[in-house]
Amino acid sequence: MNKTLFATLPLALSVAGLTASAQAQNNSDSSSQSWALEEVMVTAQRRSENSQDIPMAVSSLNAEALQKIGFSSLRDIADKIPALNIQPDYERASALKVYIRGVGQEKPANFERDNGVGIYLDDIYVGHGNGLAAEMNDVERIEVLAGPQGILYGRNTIGGAVKFISAKPTGEFGIKQELDVGNYDLIRSTTHLNLPTTANISSKLTLLKSHKDGWVKNSGRGGNPGDKEATGYRAALRWEPSDQWLVDYTFDKVDQDSVSGYQQHSYPMFATHLTAFKVYKDRQKKTWRPIDLDIRDDFKTEGHALTAQWLFADNMSLKSITGYREFSGDSLQDGAESFNVSTLVTNAVEQDQFSQEFLLSGENADGSIKYHTGLYYFKEQAKQQEAELVSNYDVADAINSALLAGEPIAPPALSDLRPENHYDIENKSRAIYAQVTWNPAAFDHRLTLDLGARYTEDERSLGWIKPINAGGPFPIENKDDFEADSFDPAFTVDWAWTDSIHTYFRYAQAYRSGGFDTGAERLQAFDSEELESFELGFKSKMLDNKLLFNVAVFDLDYKDIQIQFFDPGLAADEPPAKVTVNGAKASTQGIEFELQYMPTANLMLRAAGAYLESDSTVTNPFTGETGDRPLFNTPKLKYNLEADYTFADTRFGTVSGILSYDYRDEELGAGNTDEKDVKPDYALVNARLMLSQIPVAVGELDLALWSKNLLDEEYETYHAFGAVVYGEPRTVGISLTYQF
Repeated sequence: MNKTLFATLPLALSVAGLTASAQAQNNSDSSSQSWALEEVMVTAQRRSENSQDIPMAVSSLNAEALQKIGFSSLRDIADKIPALNIQPDYERASALKVYIRGVGQEKPANFERDNGVGIYLDDIYVGHGNGLAAEMNDVERIEVLAGPQGILYGRNTIGGAVKFISAKPTGEFGIKQELDVGNYDLIRSTTHLNLPTTANISSKLTLLKSHKDGWVKNSGRGGNPGDKEATGYRAALRWEPSDQWLVDYTFDKVDQDSVSGYQQHSYPMFATHLTAFKVYKDRQKKTWRPIDLDIRDDFKTEGHALTAQWLFADNMSLKSITGYREFSGDSLQDGAESFNVSTLVTNAVEQDQFSQEFLLSGENADGSIKYHTGLYYFKEQAKQQEAELVSNYDVADAINSALLAGEPIAPPALSDLRPENHYDIENKSRAIYAQVTWNPAAFDHRLTLDLGARYTEDERSLGWIKPINAGGPFPIENKDDFEADSFDPAFTVDWAWTDSIHTYFRYAQAYRSGGFDTGAERLQAFDSEELESFELGFKSKMLDNKLLFNVAVFDLDYKDIQIQFFDPGLAADEPPAKVTVNGAKASTQGIEFELQYMPTANLMLRAAGAYLESDSTVTNPFTGETGDRPLFNTPKLKYNLEADYTFADTRFGTVSGILSYDYRDEELGAGNTDEKDVKPDYALVNARLMLSQIPVAVGELDLALWSKNLLDEEYETYHAFGAVVYGEPRTVGISLTYQF
């Protein structure tokens, strides 16, 4: 463990002592002021608790907060939680790269690798990054847990977890209609219908329709980059046959047709001998040449979740969590010479997954000992077909020659694609995990100890059929298996200075299974990763619960990182190929903080930030070269500031506004090999002006004017090898919510 972390311990204890004294003094003063920060209840530890009481870094956004940021997909929370970093894949914007504290997944569209960050929909693990940009509806709360979570959740998650908790049926008749209209022809409608309880069954139906045009105009016949149209459905049933039983069933489905972002040639790097392609250093709102191909990033995803909880004793329960999900996708991306060469990539995938988890939870009579233990099974099957044209110099030179001669260019066609690779993938995982929490009577119940462990077995199978040429059959067929297992312990020591101030130390160990790389030119397995996490945290509420201040200092020891290199093929039986190997290690230290202050009943101020230093060493096994470079998709500094103010209560309703400033430091984009070729820093300003509780004859009506990227900042979501993808320019709109 790094000495820097130990050095912070005396400081944290001193701060805790000072704030505890301040809290005690404050509590001794009588005050007529009645406002206070709202308590946030979460289920991060598989039981409902105040987030301030949990000895780990947890961030939460409730339904009100999600409404204020205009939440519609996972990407919308990326700038609101400093420890979390989310970027779309440059070829398939529907697949998201999700990172926490520098741990994530470089290639989110691949099924043969585990995510670095676990995504959970109502406790059902989503086994891949495909479709994570889907339009979402009926989300009641989002919880983000930093650090390994293997002893708390069914799937082993090495970097952290993002939990989506859906709203449950109310059991009473009610309708809620949400409508957003904005520029780029945005229209998004979400309808919620709650039905009365019948035969102890409550039900809720949700319908989503969404449309938005891309902000980059395609001068050809294909779609506009950024186009999106989605339809979503969700049905939820809750059955309460007795006080001992609670059964929840949900079905969700999203059908989304879209086009990935526009890749533009922004600086010369790859294939620099081709110089005729124009370099665009600023954000372009029109494709540099016509794209007539049917570019697309379409997918369908649906899932079933069945959760049954049996309270078979006053303080013991057994929960069964069963999930089944399907995904299918079809994409075609024309890189429009953004890499200074022609690129076409087509991909078709089908995937299904099944998971079963049993969770036994309980506590002793006086509540001093709490425990849970779980069994978990996961199986995933996928079929993937992909073909690409990358650095096809015949086509690139033809375009180059046409440009030099002043003639119309001849863009690449589907006939230029190389033959498809076919993959059959099967992943299985089995695990047992447990955690015991002890809060002894000694020390006046100020000390709490957590001890947990997890044992995991993973199995992977990959079948690969690779053609030799476009006109022939598929003579090269490979199939291989991979197995791994790991025992990962964790423990936490928590000390409460007062009822609202405590300090904790948490140690956790985790691993990510090895496997295969479907993006490589040959079938080659890579081994598992290992990570140790040390975290020292301080959580507090002061000034009659008007001030919240949390800070966490962490140290990560990350080994055998899976990374891709080019193998020149020196061995006679191994041709040149891109392959994934365990070629890096990292020592990472960082600090995260959260501050909320409510000086008056009308004003809420928030600030949160994260600073991360990483010493990452990368060794190329084929050349022997060793060097240092930053972790992918992990800025050193990331923070957000927010002010939420209620101006007045009028006879027309309550007027309030929220203004936020989100900053992200420069960073190395996923897959980039030049540590100096970084994505620039940027800051986004978002604003929302609301008129709520508008008087109407029946029900409630709210109205809001909003803008995202209010100052029209030019910022990049991808930057590597000469290509850049820019984020959205300024968007504005109106939101209307009616319910009764």
